Amino acid sequence: MPSCFQPKTSRIEKLAKEFPYVAEEFEAILDRKTSIYLDYANVRGWSEKLGWHIDLKRLYQLFESFVCPKKIGFYYGTMGGDNESKELIETTKAQGYEVTTKPVKRIRISIDATSISSGSPDILRNFIARPLLESLSVKQIEDLNGHLKVLNSQGTLYFEDLKCNFDVEIGTQMLLDLNSGTEGFILWSCDGDFADTIFKLLIGGKKVLAVGMAGRFAKELNQLRPVGLQFFEVKRLREFICWPRELEAKYK
Repeated sequence: MPSCFQPKTSRIEKLAKEFPYVAEEFEAILDRKTSIYLDYANVRGWSEKLGWHIDLKRLYQLFESFVCPKKIGFYYGTMGGDNESKELIETTKAQGYEVTTKPVKRIRISIDATSISSGSPDILRNFIARPLLESLSVKQIEDLNGHLKVLNSQGTLYFEDLKCNFDVEIGTQMLLDLNSGTEGFILWSCDGDFADTIFKLLIGGKKVLAVGMAGRFAKELNQLRPVGLQFFEVKRLREFICWPRELEAKYK
């Protein structure tokens, strides 16, 4: 069978010779009709941990270098009133991604400790997990409440947590793609919530590759290795997809 890897740019062609495992390992999935699912909130989190950023244009060019039929899905929330968020979605669409977005929820979490006793855990329950809270001493609870009351005196009575999860949308789309003839699945996420969907794909004879950071793949995903789930460490793609200014000159 002829190779379906045909470098989109001269840069990718050069890198593929230096790092041949990239084309080889992705081609094992992309030798058939394939769908790619990019959970961008996870990807941005990886960037912070890795200390470098993923260039979405370069990532798209890499996958476009595989000429077999595919679609590349991009999942990320839109922040109301935020121009940068809007521009990212518009740019990503223009680059060729199939974009799925929805508004980011702003959840207010109260830190108003003005009316509670210094040893009360009532406000702390709003943002500290119960097992951790139960491990704290009365003195530690009093100290934390003291910090909250200082913030209250400065006018801060709550903070906002941002929430926009796409696990349901991605999992549903994977099953829809399965029914429409997709044979290969590449998931850019380490989340264990996908385990049941991936298991269905694997026992159906499909190829599935999860991309993420070593040590951060959920145990539910690791348990699927024996039935065929493959993993790819995102750090191994650095030279292909990193922001140009963060690379050595020879890779730019």
